[in-house]
Amino acid sequence: MQIEVSEMLGAAVLKITGRLNADATSEFEARCNAALGQYGNQLVLDFSELEYLSSAGLCGILTIGKRIKAAEGSIAICVPAGTVRQILELAGFNQIFPIYDSLGKALKANSKDFGTSAAIRSDSSNKVKIICVSGRVDAERVPEFKSYYEPLLQAGNLFFVFNLSDVDYMSSAGLCAILELGKELKKTGGKMAIYIPKGTVRHILEIAGFAEMFPLCDSEEEAVWEVL
Repeated sequence: MQIEVSEMLGAAVLKITGRLNADATSEFEARCNAALGQYGNQLVLDFSELEYLSSAGLCGILTIGKRIKAAEGSIAICVPAGTVRQILELAGFNQIFPIYDSLGKALKANSKDFGTSAAIRSDSSNKVKIICVSGRVDAERVPEFKSYYEPLLQAGNLFFVFNLSDVDYMSSAGLCAILELGKELKKTGGKMAIYIPKGTVRHILEIAGFAEMFPLCDSEEEAVWEVL
C-alpha cells in the first residue's frame, strides 16, 4: 500500500494505492490521524487506484469516520465503479459516508463554494502543476479561475495540466483565460495540456480550435506526459 497526502480546498486528501488489508490498516489509520492533525477535520479518501479492500480496511475507515464525526468534521470517499466500490456499497458505507466517482466531485461537495473551485498539486516529478477545476468557468468566475494559475506562473512554473473533467460549463471568457495562459507559456518556453473527457465542454474546446493549440487528453496521466 502507498499513501500520498496533500491539502486541497482546506481538506486533507489521502490517495491510497494498492491493497488496504489487515497488514496495512494500522498505517492507514496513523496516516489519516496525522493528516487530520495537520490539516483539520475535513478528509477526502481517494480510492481511485485502490486494488483491494478487506474487512480490516473497512473497520479502519469506520474508526477514522467516528473520530471525524466526534470532532464535527466531514469525510468523503472518491472511488469509481468497480470492485472496491462494490465492497463499500455491500457493506453499507454509502449509507454512512458520501461516495463520489471522482476526486473533483468529492472536493466540490466538501467546499462551501459551489461556483468554481480548484485543487492544485504537483505530479510525482514535482515539475508539472496540475490544476483540477470544478464547476462553472464563466465571465463572473474568470478572475477566480486566473487566481489559481497566475501565482504559479509568476513563481516561475512552466508546465501546467488543467484537469477539466468536473467543469460543468465553459464560456468564451473561460476560453480566453486559458488562451492567455497559453500565450504566456509560449513566451517562456513552457507547455500546457488539458485533460477533458468527451462531452459538452470538450466539444466546446474542439469547436474553438483548442485541439490544434494544446493537447486535449483522455486522462490526467496522458496530459502530464504531454508536457514533460
